[in-house]
Parts: sequence; structure tokens; C-alpha cells
Amino acid sequence: MRPSRFTKKILYPSLLLIAVSGITWLIGHYFMEIQGEFGPEKHPLEIWSLRLHGFFALFGLLCLGMLLEHHIKTYLKHRKRWWTGLPLLAVWVWLIISGYLLYYLIDDQWHNTFSLGHWIIGLISVLAAYLHIVGKKY
Repeated sequence: MRPSRFTKKILYPSLLLIAVSGITWLIGHYFMEIQGEFGPEKHPLEIWSLRLHGFFALFGLLCLGMLLEHHIKTYLKHRKRWWTGLPLLAVWVWLIISGYLLYYLIDDQWHNTFSLGHWIIGLISVLAAYLHIVGKKY
């Protein structure tokens, strides 16, 4: 069962906004440091893109919930397109867990490690979603 038109209207913009805000954070974090009065400071783009990324991630969770009940459950039962769907689901689960840990639980010692893992897997998720959505139809 393919996602409904309503689900797609929420899913595709949400995925795009999550990806764009995450990539914008990367650019702001690694390439746009500014010199402040007391030394290097974060660029405002980094802070705002991170806030937007967290906001859009809420819509991503909503979409995942919408997909779990019908789309994922049905396709797993009939073993259709599992070769792109299961890795994509695993990537999403990692992003949810690592995002939660980064926001709430990780201390400074682990933050950089989880941050690196989160954004690398996040970039991979863009490719995984593309392959799943527009890949060869069976």
C-alpha cells in the first residue's frame, strides 16, 4: 500500500525541510564561524538552522507514525521493496535516537561523537530516501 496523497503532502516537504535545515546547520557550523569581540563565535545561521531542524523533525516523526501503520507494515508483510525500505527505517531510527540523545542526554564528552554520527547518517538518509522513493518500482 503506497502512502496516501495526504501523507505524501506532509512527508515530502518535511523530509526536504529536515534535510535543508540539517545541511544549513553543517555549513554554519563548519564554514561560517565569525570573529566576535572575545574570539570565535557561532554564526547565527547555525543556531537558527538547528532550531528549525528540531522543529521540522517533529513533522518527520509524525510522518513516520503515519507510514508505520499502513505503508511499512504492509510492505514488510509482502516483502516488497524491503531492500531500500528496511535500511531507510534503520537510518530513521538512528536519527531519532541520536537526535534525542544530542538534545537531552549526551554530555560534552560524547556530544561531538554523536553529532558527527548524526549528520553523517543524516546525509546518507537523503540518498536512502531518494533511492526508496524514486527507485525501481516492483
